[in-house]
Amino acid sequence: MSTVEERLTAIEAFDKLVDQALWGSPIPTPDPAPTPSGDIGPDGVIELVKTKVGSPSFHLLPATDMNNDPLITQDNSSVPLKKNADGSWHFSAGDVSYKSGGNGKTIRCNILASGGKGKHQVNTWKTSTPPPAFLFNDKDITNYEFSAIVQVNGPVDPKQFKPHYEMSFKSGAIHSGSSDPRASCVEMSLAVDQGSFGPPNPRFARELNHPNYDYVPVKTQHSSFKMKAGQKFGVKHIVYPLGSNKTIYHLVLIDDDPFLPEGGLSNNYLAHSEYWDVMGVNTGKYRQNAFWGSFQNTLRCDGYMSLDLYKLNIREIIVPAGPLPVK
Repeated sequence: MSTVEERLTAIEAFDKLVDQALWGSPIPTPDPAPTPSGDIGPDGVIELVKTKVGSPSFHLLPATDMNNDPLITQDNSSVPLKKNADGSWHFSAGDVSYKSGGNGKTIRCNILASGGKGKHQVNTWKTSTPPPAFLFNDKDITNYEFSAIVQVNGPVDPKQFKPHYEMSFKSGAIHSGSSDPRASCVEMSLAVDQGSFGPPNPRFARELNHPNYDYVPVKTQHSSFKMKAGQKFGVKHIVYPLGSNKTIYHLVLIDDDPFLPEGGLSNNYLAHSEYWDVMGVNTGKYRQNAFWGSFQNTLRCDGYMSLDLYKLNIREIIVPAGPLPVK
């Protein structure tokens, strides 16, 4: 009879063989477990994980023209973005029709960091088995820290529009068509203070085929925060694999008072929610997790008439060895 240690060693060896068969090469050893880097980016926003130097990125800076930036699109292109006197950018909501019925309002700010603006995605999650490593090119953002400071305004009138209130961070590609695999998308949503018309708790979703969602509850670590109209707040979405692409870690953090009295940033981000997206776990419609690089990363806000965007950035990160220490 073999010892427990021998059995564990055999299991680890088998897992490595499976990984190599699935992904074509051995999974690299991750970097040592980090403490938050404490680095400050060019926009003044704290960077909790080290940047992978030389990789694509985007930072909203004072000189950025959001209407003409080569890495930015918005879904309501009929209404140009307006730069406010305080330097923030004002988004007006566009129309959206929901699969479940009814019409609403949505705001979508898309970052195409690998250069896909005006072009077509190359792959979907169904292009090959296993799925391809990227949707557009090998510069697609894959392991990242996505940051924004925002304020949502004017919840829609339920008598005029379907009252679906939500803010989420989506990684994937094109959202159109019926059961369309181009979406190849997952998202993390915030808790919303809108009664029964928005998620009362944070959640994760797989939307590999648009518009077919699997929603999954997540572990809440900062449950006191719920998004509400008129409040400025900072949010981060950090994504990377834990050891191999079989498990993708999602962490959302919130700074519910992002500006100091003198106008600087407080950079005090607390964990809001975590989710482990595990290959083979059946969430309803899908068993596939999302490990590939994204054609676009989207800040999505439904159910509000406008949004003011103060900070926005995304960076490819050096993959940590495990879940980040959070407070």
